[in-house]
Amino acid sequence: MKLTSSVPKILLWGAGSQARIVVEMLKENGLGVPEIIFDETLSKPEFSHSCFFTNDPKVLKTNLNRITHFIICIGNENGYARVMLSRGLESLALHQICVVHKSSLIEQSSQVGNGSLIMPGAIVHKFSKIGSQVVLNTGSIVEHECVIGNGVDLWKSPNR
Repeated sequence: MKLTSSVPKILLWGAGSQARIVVEMLKENGLGVPEIIFDETLSKPEFSHSCFFTNDPKVLKTNLNRITHFIICIGNENGYARVMLSRGLESLALHQICVVHKSSLIEQSSQVGNGSLIMPGAIVHKFSKIGSQVVLNTGSIVEHECVIGNGVDLWKSPNR
């Protein structure tokens, strides 16, 4: 996502390994650090950071006025949860950010949905369509003219 105005005030939903990677990718892309990290399943984040952290939904709710954008940082089999959370946050007029690592390759003829995370070395060949809230993990390859649905978490095949 290209942002044309000021730096977005970002909420990260999730405070595990994926959030740690996303924080670094945001810095590398010049988007700074998130305003808030929220994860009601953890008592503290799994990594060190300088962001405001809460695991209390009430505290999150009172601080949402500080937020303009969000990234959902829960992976693996939680694709449905990513999609549903994104719909809820969008209903609050927050905007999704698609984070793309600089070493990934996405052909111009392809489309990538809102809120997707494209990790290092991922490749999306020509005329492919990637849904929203998709995670293309490190080294994953989407061949030409493929369609990847919403919430999919794609891993590199171990046989390649």
